[in-house]
Amino acid sequence: MKQTKMNQDMPDLTWPLVFSVAGVVLMRSQSVLVQTLGASLTTLSLIKGLKKLASLA
Repeated sequence: MKQTKMNQDMPDLTWPLVFSVAGVVLMRSQSVLVQTLGASLTTLSLIKGLKKLASLA
């Protein structure tokens, strides 16, 4: 099996992206409580991802 080497310059943004997409899916619900949870999850995961990207500069 071929091993791929991660580039050390680029942070791992896999989980913030997964949580962001999950939040968008939750926002499509009919329940206001679930929509609020989705909006919060999306916002927090995007903030985390942006902080990781900002740490590169």
